[in-house]
Amino acid sequence: MEKHIDAESFITYINNQFFFKEFTYSFNKFRDVNKQEKQVTDCLLWLDDIMILFQVKERMLYDIKFENPVDSKRAVGILYIYGDAEQKKSYYLITFDGKYIEDKNLNDLRLGKEIKEKIQEYKPVFSKEEKNSILRAISKKHHLPKMTFAEESCESARKWFNRSVESAKKQIESDISYFEENKIISLRNNKGHIFNVNLDKKIVYKIIIYSTKYLLPLDCHHKKFCLNAKKESIHVFSRNNYELIVNVLITPAEIIDYLCFREHLIKQHREMLWEIKEISILGQYISGYHENRPSNNFEQVVRSLIYRADISSISFLMKIFHDKMIYSSNLIKNESYYVTKELAKLTRDEIYAFSEKFYFAISSAQKKETPIPRRFSIPRLNCGFVFIATLEERNNQDILRIYTELQKYDSKSQKCIGFAVYVEKDGSFIFIWSYLDEQWQEDKEMSDFIKNNSPFIGEAQLRHLTRYHFRQIE
Repeated sequence: MEKHIDAESFITYINNQFFFKEFTYSFNKFRDVNKQEKQVTDCLLWLDDIMILFQVKERMLYDIKFENPVDSKRAVGILYIYGDAEQKKSYYLITFDGKYIEDKNLNDLRLGKEIKEKIQEYKPVFSKEEKNSILRAISKKHHLPKMTFAEESCESARKWFNRSVESAKKQIESDISYFEENKIISLRNNKGHIFNVNLDKKIVYKIIIYSTKYLLPLDCHHKKFCLNAKKESIHVFSRNNYELIVNVLITPAEIIDYLCFREHLIKQHREMLWEIKEISILGQYISGYHENRPSNNFEQVVRSLIYRADISSISFLMKIFHDKMIYSSNLIKNESYYVTKELAKLTRDEIYAFSEKFYFAISSAQKKETPIPRRFSIPRLNCGFVFIATLEERNNQDILRIYTELQKYDSKSQKCIGFAVYVEKDGSFIFIWSYLDEQWQEDKEMSDFIKNNSPFIGEAQLRHLTRYHFRQIE
């Protein structure tokens, strides 16, 4: 039944959206040197020198009992409700007396409107009355005896949680050991491309995500982390809290930085974190008061955060990049991944600077204008960006290459990415990109050219921008 785990499917769905399919690995079965099938981690995120390993644990089993059992063997059973986030469907499985009925769509049952709407959300969490309605509908459809739900005790929920966290911790340790022993493992990412994955010189974050329909005891609900044998932190999140984090932080760069901040808190204020809400830890990160003692007062920071619509444009930019970008003349294997990787590292303030110049180039091309190219660079990424509008396809790759080299040199960056856009006769946009990655070296001829011709608008390096904006809460 593990193949149906809703939480695992949902976490993969979220990671695909926020970390992008290029850097998400959820199909992690492979054959080792002995041709034996192996699997590592429920989900893996790999972005440059950062790797995140996930273990997902879920309990969506409903214990049921028959009101008038024929014999003791048929006295109890299990109803398993799960969702498929990709297909946006919810299913049920019922098992008793060694028999089972599975993979039946909940929408096929005769149910009320409110239950149907919950099912369509593909995250089924039902009230007691709704569960009984589902049981009655299942009984009627499959000609089963009348059923009711068995109550779950607090101690039973605690045992499941502690057992699940311990199991997930051991699985993560086993996965890391396997990576270290085998050095390189070939895995297929969620775009369908195979890469050799290894932990060499990687910063590895470890995450356990749990999901349960039961109300957990406080000591379980407030658990934020556990430690492995090396005393390294393993983050523990409920599914809802992980969803909150990625929806608030939006960008891979900020999510990764939050994990780093969270580990800092674990080291400095381990005993205090039990009573601190996850939303408050998130608020402290956003506020910038990273050295303060944790406090639930930081919750208001998250609630006052202003979400800017233009920030979401990074997903649109990624779609443009994949659907409409033309390869540059550089013959670098998997070159598109190098560009995508730099885009995925941008924080929301950097995305705004990128979008502003990118859309200015599009607007200029639409007006048949060729203004002086806009540019900026980000020192922490050691990467520059330049944006130009051209009037026709002819020679624009050469033009873009020249401007990319100029911006790389002027910003003294190791890497530089150039984007060019022109409009075809039918009004459609064509985008071209160029990627450079090589050691910066002094070049007097290029220095003189830049000094005498001023080929760009905008400073070579991006100044500090305000990342988060807040509204007043009365």
